[in-house]
Parts: sequence; C-alpha cells; structure tokens
Amino acid sequence: YQVNRGLAAARNTGLAAARGEYIALLDADDIYLPCKLEVQVDWLRLHSDHGFVAGGWNYIDEQDRPIGEYKPWLDRPELDVKAWLINCYVNPVSVLVQRKWFEQVGGFDETLRQVEDWDMWLRLAYAGCKMGWVDQIICSYRYSPGQMTRNAAAQKRATVQMMDKFFNQATLPSELKALKPEVYSRLYLVCAGREYAAGQCEDAKESVALAMRHNPALHETWEHEQINRLFALVDSPGFGGNWTSYVERIFNNLPDGTTVLRRKKRWAMGEVGLKTFYTAYQAKDWQQVQRAALTVAMNAPHRMLNRGVWSILWQSLKK
Repeated sequence: YQVNRGLAAARNTGLAAARGEYIALLDADDIYLPCKLEVQVDWLRLHSDHGFVAGGWNYIDEQDRPIGEYKPWLDRPELDVKAWLINCYVNPVSVLVQRKWFEQVGGFDETLRQVEDWDMWLRLAYAGCKMGWVDQIICSYRYSPGQMTRNAAAQKRATVQMMDKFFNQATLPSELKALKPEVYSRLYLVCAGREYAAGQCEDAKESVALAMRHNPALHETWEHEQINRLFALVDSPGFGGNWTSYVERIFNNLPDGTTVLRRKKRWAMGEVGLKTFYTAYQAKDWQQVQRAALTVAMNAPHRMLNRGVWSILWQSLKK
C-alpha cells in the first residue's frame, strides 16, 4: 500500500518489489489470455538479444464482450526510436520486459500523470533495448464509455511534456533532432482529433494551428495521411460516437488558414465512413456496417468497388 501518487509511482513500487527476470504489467480491468506469459517468455529466451516483446489484444467492453481486436505489428513491424516518436503501439498489458532494462533507464517517470508507459518504451528504445513482436493475440484490453476522449487536455499536456523531455536532451543525435517538426505536427493533429471528439472545439482549433506552425506546408497542402490523423479515434472500438457528427464538428471548427483542408470534407466523410465500416464489421454490428456503407457510397462511391466491401455488406444483409 502507498498513498496515491499516480500510476507511474505505483508501477515503480511494483518494480522495486519484483525479483524475477521478466516484468509483466496487468492493470485491474485487463485480462491475460492463458498463452500470454508462456509465449512471451519463450520468445525472449529464443531472441536473447532482445529485452522487450509485445503482442496483440482483444478489445472487450465492461461486460467482457469482445468488440474488436488489434494486431499492432501490421501497422509497425519494426519497434525502434522512430516508431515510438510516431505513436504508442502497445498497451501495458501486452508487454513483457527484462527487468534489467527497467533498472537501466530508472523506472517510470513519476512527473508524468499520463503516457508514462509510452515514455518508458521510448526511453528503452533510445537506451538500446531491442524490441519485437509475438504475432498473436495474447490479452484483452477493456474499453469503457468515453475512455478515448476523457481528459483530452491532460493527455495533450502529458504527451507534449514527454516529447519536450526527449527532444531537449543535450546529447540527442542530429538525425533525431531533425524529426522534431514532424513529430510535433503529428502529435497536435492526433490531440486535436481527441479534443474534437470530446467537444472541446476551441482547444482542438488551437491544436490544429500548432500542428500547422510546426509544419508550415499544411497551409498549402494536406496529404490524406495527415487528415487521417484527425480521425485516428474513429476506427477504435472505444470511439462510440456518431462519426458523421464528428466529421461535421471538425470541419465547422477549423482555425484560419485551413482553406485547403476545408475542400477535402467529402473525401474525409468517405474515409471516416470506411473506417467505421471495418470497425463495425469486426464488432459484428451489422446495422452500423450498413449505415457506414451508405456514407461511403454517397461520398466516395469508388470505394464501393472493392470486393471485400461487397462481401461484408452482403453478410450484413443476411443477418
């Protein structure tokens, strides 16, 4: 027992008490599948030059019902410093780490009230810890309503604090320093998407403006990948909102200097509809599949030419 000093301090208390060769994290709401520890320990023993391994997970709701799954190695096969500067690709429950690496980097940063896990994985990679994947679902991660948008402002503050700490290192190599504008631009766009979803439109407008300040090219052009960062929450099973209202809210609350982005509203509506279509299919929410297909057909009809889309839509019509 200890007085509540935050999640990072609680994890560090556990680390201080640990005596094993490996450390696994399990928060109260999450679940290990029976294979979890076995396959990860075997993997680290087979790959003796690695100190970190992660796997995929099921999403479950508050009644333990499956609402989707995530295989993160498909998005990021290689886990290195550049990968962790872009995103956090794991949940704490999905990880196994050699204890010596936690000791080497000094434990979790107790000044961070959120993203302490992301900060840790970034620091481990920067310290030279080699990381890999077991390509299978090994645990269940629980979503609760509003989880993705709760404390959006605190999430942004902590993420910026983490990145400031990393880029302010005096010994940081020039090749990593050069990534700073793109890293911060991406960060602020993702934060803006979370703030729009939470209805915090003024904060979101400020985040988009900051993204453009770090990447001035956004005044002239918005690549599809950059726009998608605003909608990163939509294909998460925990989003739970009305995606059409979400897109409308974003395009009705953009800062000055986003004329080019405003012209891409219809493309965005089709893209978000497609994301929702596949997420609904994973959750077997057939009504949502059909609603999303209608949005795609109205805004991006060429997307409906995909045989996979038609196969899923046909399944939904038979239900």
